[in-house]
Amino acid sequence: MDSKSRFNISLKNSQGCSWTRVGESWGKGYAFVGDVLYENERLVEYCIKAVCSVERNSMLSRLNGAFAVVAAVGGSVYLIADKMKCFPLLYAVRESVLHVSDTGDGILSAIPCPELNHDNIPYFLSCGYLYGGETLLKDCFLVPPASIVSFADGYLAVESYCSRKYTKTVAGSDFNAACYSVVSRMINRLVSVSHGRQIVIPLSGGYDSRLIACMCKSAGLENVVCYTYGLKTSPETEIARKVASALGFKLHTLEITEEKWNEIFKTDIVKEYLKFGGNLNAVAHLQDFFAVYELNRKKLVADDAVFVPGHSGDLLGGSHFLSGMSSENLVKKAYDKYFVINVLNRSDERKVKDKLKKLLSDFSELRTVEDCYEAVYQWNINCRQPNYIINSIRAYEFFGYSWALPLWDDEFASLWSSIYCEQRAGSKLYTEFVFEKFFIPYSVDFRKVNPEKSFQRDLLNRYLSYGDKYRIRKMLAGFHLYSFNDDNSMLNKASVYIRNYGQYADVRLLPCEEDSMSAKSLFYLYYLNEYCKRD
Repeated sequence: MDSKSRFNISLKNSQGCSWTRVGESWGKGYAFVGDVLYENERLVEYCIKAVCSVERNSMLSRLNGAFAVVAAVGGSVYLIADKMKCFPLLYAVRESVLHVSDTGDGILSAIPCPELNHDNIPYFLSCGYLYGGETLLKDCFLVPPASIVSFADGYLAVESYCSRKYTKTVAGSDFNAACYSVVSRMINRLVSVSHGRQIVIPLSGGYDSRLIACMCKSAGLENVVCYTYGLKTSPETEIARKVASALGFKLHTLEITEEKWNEIFKTDIVKEYLKFGGNLNAVAHLQDFFAVYELNRKKLVADDAVFVPGHSGDLLGGSHFLSGMSSENLVKKAYDKYFVINVLNRSDERKVKDKLKKLLSDFSELRTVEDCYEAVYQWNINCRQPNYIINSIRAYEFFGYSWALPLWDDEFASLWSSIYCEQRAGSKLYTEFVFEKFFIPYSVDFRKVNPEKSFQRDLLNRYLSYGDKYRIRKMLAGFHLYSFNDDNSMLNKASVYIRNYGQYADVRLLPCEEDSMSAKSLFYLYYLNEYCKRD
């Protein structure tokens, strides 16, 4: 779409979910208002009506789903993202022209002389993704979650249309019943958005994917296929088998071996996916990539299947609260947990911690333990979940499949978010709910297997100071040879690039495996740098 030469809008990604055009406006995805489903033309028309209304924010806040809309009204353009930014919209203004795309490559090719944003690279290297609408390019951004970007007469504005801060309450004895009522409505919404298509569930040994499977069973859905992956002897694989068998769903078990993984890496498909799934602000997930690759290659699921992962009931339920938090140690604890994929030099580490402290402080006053819990929770749902965890759905899109995220239903997320964080900590409340209302009634009440603890790691965490651990990590990282397998020349080039790249020469890469977060972050930076150097 090109309107009066002030807008350059290029929407190319219709893999899994197509863009729908209404006049000079576009939309994709789905949303409910109450229990009424808005898709295609109806979704776009609703958003056009909203941006023209004095009740714009209220109308947009009522949209419950996964969508992106580019609404052209008069001489203005509005870019609208859902509450978790499930579909990326990238934008940049050059010489009073708004460039918009739904892929990293699209915006790179649209704007003249793109440049890396070196200020954001340390944050990206340390955790593998950025925050809000930040990207790895200068003056190029993503529409943040729950936000609307408006552009008219050369003026750009970014506004949030809703707040996800909730008045807190204590969950009473009737909480499970109230939550079950919410989930019942979620199930109906999942049935509506699936339109009778095959539902594919990535089934692990955990509780979120198991809840999805039970929801499908309770709805009477029969066209359901599950898959699990990993070693055949894995305890998680065994639990997945038991769950699928008890519910009567077919299960595909995909064994990931080193030989199979290396075979895929010899092709260019992984590198193409890493570009596709990066969106200029994250490393693409490889966790599900192998499994979806195998399902697609072997034609084990329908071409129009809807993948339904369990993102992210455990977060809502309280699994990411850090024990022993206080206003004094919050930044250190959050950094140690989430910012460990590369060891930064001290100067860059300090900059990242300063940015993290500001982000956490923006979400909460950080006076009490409850404040600290809330800050970490809000950082997760505003930064980590949309930019990294939910971005994993690009693996489904890459192979042309649709997806749905029922556990990020507004009603479900609001219910859990309104409970005091300290009551949710450790996921006890969430675990009690899923067992009482779903797992026990459907005979899938198997406890998940906790990963084995390393004696060495436990010793390090218990007896060494943070400074000692930092020095040990950096010393061990010094043995890294910055090289990968010979059949991955681009990753070799990436490792040399980062080693010789100015202020990042002190960055240490942990570990050296080609599918690690560290390797993916290197590859993506190298790729963007090479692109930016083009004439």
